[in-house]
Parts: sequence; C-alpha cells; structure tokens
Amino acid sequence: MLASFRIARRLVPLLVVLLGASCVNSGSPASSSSSREDPAIPEGRGLVTENPDGSRTVRSAYGTATVPAHPQRVVSVIGDIDFETLLALGMKPVGAGTQGGNLDSGFAPHLAGKLEGVQPLAWSDGAPIEAIAALKPDLIFVPNEESARQLEKVAPVVPRGSWIGTQWKEDFLYLAEVVGRSADAKRLLSEYEARAGSLRDRIAPKVAGKTVLSPQVAYDHAQVYVDSDDALSGAVLTELGMTLHEVALRDDEDGISVSFEQLDQLGADYLFWQVRQADDGSIDSKGVELVKGTPLFSRLPAVASGGYFEVPNRPWYFPTILSAQQILDDVEKALLQ
Repeated sequence: MLASFRIARRLVPLLVVLLGASCVNSGSPASSSSSREDPAIPEGRGLVTENPDGSRTVRSAYGTATVPAHPQRVVSVIGDIDFETLLALGMKPVGAGTQGGNLDSGFAPHLAGKLEGVQPLAWSDGAPIEAIAALKPDLIFVPNEESARQLEKVAPVVPRGSWIGTQWKEDFLYLAEVVGRSADAKRLLSEYEARAGSLRDRIAPKVAGKTVLSPQVAYDHAQVYVDSDDALSGAVLTELGMTLHEVALRDDEDGISVSFEQLDQLGADYLFWQVRQADDGSIDSKGVELVKGTPLFSRLPAVASGGYFEVPNRPWYFPTILSAQQILDDVEKALLQ
C-alpha cells in the first residue's frame, strides 16, 4: 500500500473489491436495503446495541449481526485495522489476513511478539472461506459487503472500520465495543491522549513556526507520495501541535504525488520519511537510496538542517492505536533524544 492516505484508502477498497469479486457468491445478501441506506450508520462501521444477555447487536450496511458476549474465536479476513485493534486490546484472533494477501507475505513487522497462535490467511485471490470456516470462528470482521455475503453463514459478520485516518479513534472505540472491550479501549485512548498532550508540550519550542511532512517513495519507485492532512500521520502530527506543510493540504483524490524532479516541493522544516519494511522486518532501502541520489535531496530544508528522519512505513499510515503510539515514539526520539 502506498503511503498517502488517499492512495491507501483508495487501494484498500480496490483490494477488497477484488477479494469479493473473486469469491463465488453463496447465500442471501448480508445486508438489507434499509441498512444500506440508513444515514445513521457511519461509513465502515456499525451501530452497536447491548442486549440483556450480554451479547451485542451490530447493525451495519451489511445487515444485522448478533455478537457473543465474549467472542473467543475472532477472524480478521484481511488482517486490517480490526486485527491491530484486537491485538492492542490483548485479544488474539484465531486467524488474520497477511499484510500482502498471500501466505508468504506474513504479518507487519511492528506486530512481532503479538502473533503467536494467529493463523495467517491468504486473501489476494478471494476470501479463504474454507480456511476461515475450519477455524470455527464466532465473529468475523469483513472488509466489504461481498465478503460479508460469502461468510455470513459461517459466523456473525461485522464491518472492520472506516479506514479514515482522522477517524482512527472512532474506529478503535467501535471495534472495541463490538467485542465488549469498551472500558479497555477508553483507558488505552486516555493513556494515549495524555502522552500525546505531554509530548506536544515538550516539543512545542522545537516546532513553533515550522512545518512538517511525511512522504514515502511509491512501491514502484517511480515517484514520491506525501501523506495528506486526513492521513493518520497528518492527524497525529497535528495533534502534537505540528503544522503541516502546504503540500499536505492539496486536494487530490488520487493522492498527493511529487516526482523526483519536483522534490524541492517538499520544503518542510521536518521530514518524517516513511521507509518500506520487508516481511522479515528488514528495511527495503531502495526507494530512499533513489531519493538520496537525486540532486535536489541534499538541498531540502529538512535535510540541510538536520530535520530529516526515517521511520517505518506501515505504522505511519495504518490508522490504529498501535500505529499512533509508534508515531509518538518516533517523534519523541527524533526531536527530544
């Protein structure tokens, strides 16, 4: 996935549409017309109601599902923001999609140490229905309506969150509510916000009057993408009191891109450059090496003044609390240590 949130958000639905299209449709539609058209249902999420027996009813664009009071065997079809939220809440899914959609791609490096017992699922050729059914799940987080239709007879299916960078907190609270961990989520979010507030105060003298960007070389190494103001990085850096450079404010639904020949447009005082991570956790440095080899790189204000920092890419654009915590770690290390 590409670093720009607009690109990432456009790519994720594309992947899951391909996922759904490649599955053989079975069973009745997972969503009713009234659910799909209800404006009260937020994008990518559902409305959760607590039942007297402790179970929860989730009404979404995919229909209505009843979630057990204490789900024990949860599956994340594509290992998305729902997967990272479960891990943050101390829950271990029985199965989750890998970061690249095939078994060889594994899970994201920053999740290492949290994955024992999680069955990797390959989804690039379609939702692995048989593999998921074999896990005997009692709850499945799905990325789109098509996969919901495929899996609704296996277990209750619910949306996995909006994937909107500026709504990562809303997604986190929704996902926690679905699995009955609202109290834990509110505590974790409170701890995060307290730390973010403290860090904001401590870096204030360093960032006053200065601007910041978080770019990344595209997967094909053909250009540079810049995280926009509605990306996770944009949301967290703004929360830390930093001012986004004007490039991040461009309105481009296809993502903010800059060619190597236009690198001088990245005139921010601070650059948190996202570096792609290989599946084994090592750094794929080809993109950064290409950028550093251009004549314009050394002239960038951030590079010339020591405001250039390299950070891992997935945590910086993947809108979860684990990623937001990683951004705080990286900013603190860069500016205060």
